[in-house]
Amino acid sequence: MQNVPMEGNTAELRHIPVLVDEIMAFARQAITPLPSLPNERELWCVDATLGDGGHSLALLGLNERIRVLAFDRDGEMLARARARLHQSAILSPLLTGTDFRQMRSRLRQASSVRHWRVHANYCHAAAWLTELGIQPRFVLLDAGLSLFHYKAAGRGFSYSDSGLDMRLDHALTDPEDQKAAALTSESSFAGQNAEAIPALVWLNQASESEIADCLYQYGEEPLSRRIARSIVQNRPFGSARQLADQIRTIIPIARQRKERIHPATRVFQALRIRTNDELGALSRAVASLSPLIEPGGMFAVISFHSLEDRIVKTHFKTIGQRLAARQQQDGNADQTLEATGQTQKRPKEWKVRRKTTTGDRPGWWILTPRPLRPGESELQRNPASRSACLRVLQRAATDA
Repeated sequence: MQNVPMEGNTAELRHIPVLVDEIMAFARQAITPLPSLPNERELWCVDATLGDGGHSLALLGLNERIRVLAFDRDGEMLARARARLHQSAILSPLLTGTDFRQMRSRLRQASSVRHWRVHANYCHAAAWLTELGIQPRFVLLDAGLSLFHYKAAGRGFSYSDSGLDMRLDHALTDPEDQKAAALTSESSFAGQNAEAIPALVWLNQASESEIADCLYQYGEEPLSRRIARSIVQNRPFGSARQLADQIRTIIPIARQRKERIHPATRVFQALRIRTNDELGALSRAVASLSPLIEPGGMFAVISFHSLEDRIVKTHFKTIGQRLAARQQQDGNADQTLEATGQTQKRPKEWKVRRKTTTGDRPGWWILTPRPLRPGESELQRNPASRSACLRVLQRAATDA
């Protein structure tokens, strides 16, 4: 559960990507060419949540043959990432429109361009990859929010904000991006969600039972009914600050002293998840992206609370096998874990078993039987990373 809402100047704010060393250790193994692949072959990676571009920069630094297709539903984040990549002398054009044949040609012709951006929710990433004919070697999906969202005034993610919008689907803000989008028709996989309404509008209109269900289901708030009753009795609310102050009066002092989080953390999380259909988008993304990954490639997902992690864990367990099964074939997974500085003790009840496949579908390996979390050094550098957990799935190589 993230607990970093605050306000401040966002002009110089730079989001710190989490678990970079761990992710790059897995990505480095995933992009290592198989004997059957030519050395000059380009390696496509997907950054499903571009944010400020920190993970994309790290991926590009692994190998000069890597090309990254990055997605973000927030047009303002696309602009921030473009500016950051430009500082590192990396071009990052925007792919937009409905003519995917033309876009495929553009990707082939501009082979020297290693980073491309797409204005879309990551739940549409698989559709884009399919239309563009890209089979990625490594996919990274970060389900968390950027620090920018918490600090940007008017977004509603900060407990002291004057607004309470919470929608992540924002229009393009960069002039070059707007110009590119103006030349094409809007893709059916665009990032905008016309059905989403501001959290404040919904909160001031919803019934008490609807609010209680939302807080319990998406925020796992044990006092959901008491809080919902108070919200209905004291609305309309006009700002995030007003809502947070009201919730603080409801949460018992003993609980506030015991927990390290803001009293309104679970409520704000629930409203944000509902407003953006975050769990639905994550579920669709992990289910649709995994089949597109190239044999031998990997799928890494960072989640920040139990609801997200449960979705990822369930999907990985559905299609993958535990890491123990892989040890009968090679020790690469152990080497990758050692490279991250993290070790995982295998339960005694694990049984080594052979890889299995269903029909022509390659097997999958769960490389993280338990999620990896930030180490002490990262927590000191970036306290906001404390809730992050990483799970990694690898598709078995066809020539293994």
